[in-house]
Amino acid sequence: MANDSLCGLPVELIVMVFQRLDVPKDAVNLAASSRRLHDVFNDEDNKPVILKSVNRAFRIRSIRRNFGIPKSARDYNFEEQFSVIKRLPPLGWLVRSGDSDVDYEIQVDYTAVSSEMDEFGIRNLADIRSRNPGMTLQEALPIFLGQFADTDKRWTDAFSPQTRAAFAGAAELQIGILEASDLVAHPITDLSGGRTLLALVLHWVAVFDALCIYGGEISCRAGTSIDYCPIRDKGDGLPVTIMRPGYMKYEVHPSITVQQHEPEQANPGNLPKKEPIAGCHDDSDYGLSLRYIVDIFLRLSESEDPNHWPTLTYVLIILHYFPNEYFFERHEWLHHIPSHMTDDIWECLADYYGFCKHDTPLTLHWDEQEYTELVGTGPLAALAIEHMRRQHALWRHGKDEEELVDIEMESLARFGPVTFAKKIKSLALGEEYELD
Repeated sequence: MANDSLCGLPVELIVMVFQRLDVPKDAVNLAASSRRLHDVFNDEDNKPVILKSVNRAFRIRSIRRNFGIPKSARDYNFEEQFSVIKRLPPLGWLVRSGDSDVDYEIQVDYTAVSSEMDEFGIRNLADIRSRNPGMTLQEALPIFLGQFADTDKRWTDAFSPQTRAAFAGAAELQIGILEASDLVAHPITDLSGGRTLLALVLHWVAVFDALCIYGGEISCRAGTSIDYCPIRDKGDGLPVTIMRPGYMKYEVHPSITVQQHEPEQANPGNLPKKEPIAGCHDDSDYGLSLRYIVDIFLRLSESEDPNHWPTLTYVLIILHYFPNEYFFERHEWLHHIPSHMTDDIWECLADYYGFCKHDTPLTLHWDEQEYTELVGTGPLAALAIEHMRRQHALWRHGKDEEELVDIEMESLARFGPVTFAKKIKSLALGEEYELD
């Protein structure tokens, strides 16, 4: 009966049904179930398309299974894992103590050093919009991304020269992607799509860079637990200032206050509850944002569109600087946050992407002509070629020919000592990271 309904559909829809099957054997069995389906499947135009889709989907599921990647990033449960640290946009945080299960508000204010922040810091998207009431996300994006053209001045001591170049390249590529989009017909209203993946990860680099600056000061005051900040000694429930605004050596210090968080009163029954806004936004928490980053990364990676490959390489470089075990070791008051998750996910995505055998600029003999033929002449082709060329130059920087040959020989083995993840780390950290 089900097949009778299927047989009555137009050919185009029947082909789509075939394409969504799990394994080639299922397609063959479905085709054998009726003359109509047999004819559609064996049509000389339909069969190659169907088998290509089914085989690709089967290959992707097999690779995901081998690398421990679930069907959806929802299965990682990021929101629950990182629920002990929440944002209070544009700059504050609500952090749960690992020792007492008490929540503390950390409020951050750059007002007294606003001009220094504009010149030497990088403001996240939510911060930019909070200072410009009524500004849309689409209007804020060029301002935010434009800051990365000056990373040598803004983040002189924070990152290696190669990493700063990668950040600048990622911002330029994101600007190019937006300029190639029809923003009138399809405006940017959130950070949930593939068009804004680079903006989303760069936004979180800016968010976490600020946390690094004042997180160290909290560590000095709090030690292993934020409970140990001089809050309870006062006993009046008022905020305690633990950092005063200032500027030194290209590092802008905000005013920081900490106070114990008072749970909000229950919502009266006669007031409508505020429903969460769908999608990922510049004020979303880390867990939700990380879920979108992983899902978009996998979707673009599995699309096999070569125009996306430079975007994905930049994303891996940037994701390497998201909170990892080293970050949380330096900030003991955050020790109860599952830092290993970010490290594990990053390693998994990097090697998964490398295993998918996309053309990568992180090879000695990257063939620009071959990549040019792959991307074709679409609106993003020239942009993709330019950034693949840049990434290849970054990869070769500081390495002599003999060293590059040795790396290539070692990486021929799929799980050899030089995996794609290690290559990304080498590119990001430069001379600070040893491949072996």
